[in-house]
Formats: sequence, structure tokens, C-alpha cells
Amino acid sequence: MLDRAPGRCRSTDPRGDLVVLDEGTSARFVSAVVPLVPQIECGLRPGVVANRVVSTANGRIRLEPWRVALARLRRELRVLGERAGSVLVADVRACYPSIRTEVVARRLRALGCRRRHVSRLVRVLEGIERSGVRGLPVGPDPSAVLANAVLAAADDALARTGAVHLRWVDDFFVFAHDGEAGRAIVVLEEALEPLGLQLAPNKTRVLDGRAEIETGLERRGVSPIGRGYDPADDAHAVPGVPDPHAVVSPDG
Repeated sequence: MLDRAPGRCRSTDPRGDLVVLDEGTSARFVSAVVPLVPQIECGLRPGVVANRVVSTANGRIRLEPWRVALARLRRELRVLGERAGSVLVADVRACYPSIRTEVVARRLRALGCRRRHVSRLVRVLEGIERSGVRGLPVGPDPSAVLANAVLAAADDALARTGAVHLRWVDDFFVFAHDGEAGRAIVVLEEALEPLGLQLAPNKTRVLDGRAEIETGLERRGVSPIGRGYDPADDAHAVPGVPDPHAVVSPDG
């Protein structure tokens, strides 16, 4: 349980994964992220499937329903998987807790967000950190938006190599041919390092051949390798959010 600052934030998950902010902090977090959404969304590539913002009307962040996004992911995985000779499946280790405030600020400035908006967000994130939360709090929708902004740097690095890939939260699926998957691992590692992030070795591997690709991409859950999370099991209702949404645990 998070109890370093009662009333500021708390964990509702026995594993300590899901953080629920108090009403005031939650409102400030949303309010600080809303002005950043247009620049963030413009900076995301089509292969980023999860946690896309569909509306910020009335000062609220509304993400695309995860069931709709997951259905699209599965369709695209099938289509792209059929064309690939191999597929790199990679997961970021302890993604949300590892995303530091200074990295968020740097990435937002790189995306063209206004400095005054970034500074306002930094103050909110620093307050959340003082409450005992490490990195981005898992659960609130603004965290998902900011994580996409940070991980977009890795998306861009892959795109510059010509690789076709999809990303669901921090799960990367890179579709490759003729040994390209090995190079993609190096590209991802080099792109994540300046962000303070690393790949999770136990959930990163290359699927080779038609049978292995089909089996790996069709397994239950989002991450087909290692201990993934399943949207049906890990869809948490968060106060102030009208619909449950899938969240990733600190282990990825």
C-alpha cells in the first residue's frame, strides 16, 4: 500500500501496481496533460494502437475503448504476421515506474509542446512523486498519454530503419525479414537507453517461421511472450474514468 502521504495517492492493487490519485491531484494531472494532447497525438505513428486519445472535450481525457483498440491490434498482427519471415516481440521492463519526470519533459519539448504547459505538468508530476509514486502512476489516463509520448522516440527509431511495427502500451511487435529482427533489438535498446528504459529479456524474443509466428501472436493476452497481462483480468475501474481500461503493471 502507498501510504507515505495519505489522501494524495494510494494503491488499490494487492501487488501495488495500480495507483489512484486523490480527487484534487487527479484533476490537476488531467488539466496539465489536456493542453499537451494535440502535439502528442500528432507525434504518434499509426502503429501505436493502445491509449489513443479520442477526445479532450470539457477538459477530460477520453481514450479509445481498449476492446476496440485490442481488436484492431489483433487484426493487424494477423495481417502483418502473415507477411513476415520473423517477428520481434519486445517488452519494456518496469515501464511506467521507470519513466522519469525529466524524460517526460524532454520528450514533450521535442514534440513541440509549449514550455509553460510542460512546466505546469512537471510541477504536478513532482508533487505525485513526493507522494511516494515512482515514475508515472499506473492507472490514470494521463499517464498512458505521457507514456506514449516518451515511447514515441523508440517508434521513430524503428521507423527510420524502415521496419514495420506495432506497439501496444510498451509491447513492441516488429515484422522483419532476413535477419532484420536482430538489428531491431539493437535499435530498440539504443533508443530506450536515453529514456532511462530497458527491454525485459524474459519477454523479448524473435518468432521465426510461420508456425511459431502464428502461435506466438495468437496466444491469450497482449504480450505473447513471458508473463503478460490480459485485458480481461487487468482492466481496472479508476475513479473519475467512466470505463475500465487496460493498464500495464510495473513489471511490464
